[in-house]
Amino acid sequence: MPVSNRKSSLVPYWKSECGRAAVYLGDCRDVMAHMEPEQFHAVVTDPPYNLIQDGLHLRSMKRNGDGTDRTQQDNYKAGGFMNQDWDGTGVPFQSEVWEQVLHLAKPGAHLLSFGGTRTYHRMVCAIEDAEWEIRDCIMWVYSQGFPKSKDISKAIDKALGVERDKVRTPVSPDGSVWMDAIGANRPWKDKAKEVGYHEHDGGEPVTDSAKQWDGWGTALKPSYEPLVWAKKPFQGTVERNVMEHSCGGINVNGCRVGTDTRINPPGSTNPRIAMGNGWRNDAQSKARVGRWPANLIHDGSDEVVELFPTSSSSSAVMPLPKTPRDSNGSDHGSGFDDSGSAARFFYTAKADDDDRPHGKGKHVTTHPTVKPLDLMRYLVRLICAPGGVVFDPFMGSGSTGCAALLEGMWFVGIEKEQKYADIAVGRLKLALQSAPPSEKIVVGMQSEGGIPPVPRRLRTER
Repeated sequence: MPVSNRKSSLVPYWKSECGRAAVYLGDCRDVMAHMEPEQFHAVVTDPPYNLIQDGLHLRSMKRNGDGTDRTQQDNYKAGGFMNQDWDGTGVPFQSEVWEQVLHLAKPGAHLLSFGGTRTYHRMVCAIEDAEWEIRDCIMWVYSQGFPKSKDISKAIDKALGVERDKVRTPVSPDGSVWMDAIGANRPWKDKAKEVGYHEHDGGEPVTDSAKQWDGWGTALKPSYEPLVWAKKPFQGTVERNVMEHSCGGINVNGCRVGTDTRINPPGSTNPRIAMGNGWRNDAQSKARVGRWPANLIHDGSDEVVELFPTSSSSSAVMPLPKTPRDSNGSDHGSGFDDSGSAARFFYTAKADDDDRPHGKGKHVTTHPTVKPLDLMRYLVRLICAPGGVVFDPFMGSGSTGCAALLEGMWFVGIEKEQKYADIAVGRLKLALQSAPPSEKIVVGMQSEGGIPPVPRRLRTER
């Protein structure tokens, strides 16, 4: 077990007066080593993707005896995403890290972790090696991705020592919202603001070789990010684990997609027969608002919605199949009466300007990889019940924590960089001002009349 048995008076960097949120500052591996086991109901995190420069690749990473990191290849000196040192550590690829997280999670607790398309597999393998059970892969599709591609034609001219004509691009007085937030990482932006324009190489190739490769690059435009969905294994049945640890299920009705009313008709008038997903008699027929949550999430942008075909239904209630495995495409009696883009079948994560890096307000969100708050609220609501404790070992600017508080949960986060921890604290304080009241979930099986729970099967509920 990677978690230390040493007793330590672990002091949070910040803790809310109500006790619902706590932030720890430091390397998550060191902080987790001093935490109590089995205290978190869910883990939702966005670790570094380790998007190192082309040609460099991490095969494995472990820690030396003195706590320092070592790799098979010393390839992280250049940093990762936008040359950020925190994105060049390889920590999410260490199975020991996810073993620590597993140790802190309650039996049946779910884990949702974002990953980069180039490095996602390394993280998932580490999570699986740590003995988490991989449940699914959720895809978050969006339209605002920026291609990190090298212009081969321009690079050829530069390699041959030929300079292209310079082009001056005016800078607006307000500048770009995104670029304002990360301006500290791009010195040319500040200079451009001073002189009123940004001077860069033109697009016309000069040499014959550059002309031959004009229009060629090295990367696609990113349009999705995968999330691994894993679960901590437990013994016994799901229902018993849910009653004992408040973990193991997902909030289907709380995360249904859309506002249309879906009616499941009876599978048969015979109360002893239930066909497909129908109910046994008319009295048991139920209406559900929205569709079952899927493993695809999109941002609702026009560019993404246009990728989905237009679909419609011919009747309000589709007929039941003759058998549960009817081949006619019936959805087992669960019908709807609407039409439009098939994008309506999937959750829409609306990205708000306040979720993105911006320069407004006292607590600016200047973290370059912040996620939309609506998306994070949906994710924590999917795997954690109100009153549960959500954990984020790679907290960043605190989006997971804000989402958890606004959904009536509790939150514990760890962040290595103090500048981001300070931003997170400011955001968490604001979230607490509008968060609903919450009491922690009572841990342990409840019995009636002092009678202990039945050991091997659930007692009949009254």
